[in-house]
Amino acid sequence: MRLWLKFARANELAFISHLDTHKAFCRLMRRANIPLAYSRGFNPHPLLSLAAPLPVGFGSESDYVDVTLAETLCPDTLTDALRMSSGSDKLKLRGLRVVPERTPALASLIKWGEYMVVLKGSGGTNHAVSMEHSIDAAISAFHAMPSCFFTKTTKRGSRVVDAKGLVHSLRRDGLTLLAVLSMAEPAVLRPEELVNLLSGEGQPQPIAFVLRRELYTAELIAPIHEGP
Repeated sequence: MRLWLKFARANELAFISHLDTHKAFCRLMRRANIPLAYSRGFNPHPLLSLAAPLPVGFGSESDYVDVTLAETLCPDTLTDALRMSSGSDKLKLRGLRVVPERTPALASLIKWGEYMVVLKGSGGTNHAVSMEHSIDAAISAFHAMPSCFFTKTTKRGSRVVDAKGLVHSLRRDGLTLLAVLSMAEPAVLRPEELVNLLSGEGQPQPIAFVLRRELYTAELIAPIHEGP
């Protein structure tokens, strides 16, 4: 039985590494007495993976887990068991979806991520208003550009990419940027890279907190649709 699960984590859990998050979900399954399927071979491991790594320090309303069970169980029973076993409001199950076993790995389907990027403010009201005007001007300038090249540096090296194709949407709400950014080829655009691009030649605005709100496929469809 193949499942996609969607969790939200409390902001206090923002500093848990990707590996520790994976281990936590495996322990949660065991605590809920959910029979995980295991790989074959000399060193079997649970058939459980996360759709997209979350950088340390980011909050999340959309931790997606792709998991295969050793037997078929009732979805309602699974939902109740997971919600009871999570033990607190620190980790909340937001949705569950049964998918065909031959469905491509969820990680391969994720192309976009929706973020809230909260910028640090300082000074009084007048300074905040000035910052908002500056952010609006930077966003307008970015939208007006036919292209916006920057050097993307990863563990594999550096290359020049065009950020225009990596930003699906971008707007401001107070001192918060609301953006849908690429999480797949031709390149991943991280929220801090977006802030650096908007700053141009100036000093990048410090970031107070980043929250990942949702993950999307290429068609901008969330893997799990929640009810009203």
